[in-house]
Amino acid sequence: MQKHNIKKYSFMAALVVIFTACGGRGSGTSSNAGTQNNTGTQSNAGQVGQLQVKKTGRTKSYGRHNIEATDGSIKDDGLYQSGVTPSYIRDDSAGIVTDKVTGLQWVDSEKNVVSKRWITKESFYKKRYTDTSGDTAMNYCPNLSLGGYSDWRLPTVRELASMMSYSRTSKTIINDVFKYGNDQDHWTATIIPEEMSKSIGGRLSSAAWRIWTIRGDGVSRASSGTQYYNHKAIGYLVRCVRNSVAPANFSKSEDIVTDNITKLQWQDDASISPFQGDLDWFEAIEYCEGLALGGHADWRLPNINELTSIADLTRFPAIDKVFTHVGKKNRLKRWSSSASNGSAKLLDFQYGNYSMPSKSVSSQVRCVRAGL
Repeated sequence: MQKHNIKKYSFMAALVVIFTACGGRGSGTSSNAGTQNNTGTQSNAGQVGQLQVKKTGRTKSYGRHNIEATDGSIKDDGLYQSGVTPSYIRDDSAGIVTDKVTGLQWVDSEKNVVSKRWITKESFYKKRYTDTSGDTAMNYCPNLSLGGYSDWRLPTVRELASMMSYSRTSKTIINDVFKYGNDQDHWTATIIPEEMSKSIGGRLSSAAWRIWTIRGDGVSRASSGTQYYNHKAIGYLVRCVRNSVAPANFSKSEDIVTDNITKLQWQDDASISPFQGDLDWFEAIEYCEGLALGGHADWRLPNINELTSIADLTRFPAIDKVFTHVGKKNRLKRWSSSASNGSAKLLDFQYGNYSMPSKSVSSQVRCVRAGL
């Protein structure tokens, strides 16, 4: 395939997006993953791990006519299967699951995975949206003592998303090692940034991010396994976590951003900004496979876990601040290489939302390579 720089394609209709993945951090800043409480039987500061990009679980590729491609002609997630293989240890007696990749420990017992409101109804109706006192999700975890640990907390959206799997081996997207509450929505500790709320008239000032874990067949539930927001007085499951993950660590040299944790390198040249929605999914793959940038010719379309690793749901637009070529307002949607037979996952960096539209619609692209 001939290598090229930016090639313009015809514009097609843009999408309405309903999701994202990770967030809760900015470049070189706290991931909001510190210990919230430590009053139990042990004094556990919680080790610091790293959020490596995991494999999505996709293993098949499909061509333009929704026929499985086994000849390597479709350069997508099913072909490359990039990322770290997920690995967990389950302690049934304690009701704790340890993620061997990130170092995070998760509560997973029938008794302790419970439904709570982010704030009480009283606080919500009185517009005390930051008042987490009372029987709330934010209070439950710091007061939990389990497995000899007392430094439990509500996870960030970035952390909770690290449990997701897109292998389509079950009705849920949460990893199969988890036995309790894996078919219900989960609260996170990540709130909507003020700038995002203001952008739509302040309607999100009472909102926080949640994760849907039920897989759906239609567009309305295609967001399953990823993040969406809702107002804080609704009851969702609380799955506490302990230990912490290091903040994101990016650096930029000329037109390439390097993730110093995952070692992925990202396209960030001026050609990003003019994209107005002119590539369908197959064209997006072709574009990245043919990109020559920074002396490298091994660029590809990122999978959904890789793409969401540069998202930051505490910012508006929802992308790490190291990126200088973000794109124009309302044109921040980026294709991923994670796809099924007729649709593919797409992330909107304006609001941090996700959808899974038809591969024939048009959107934008940001390419990735394995890096160092």
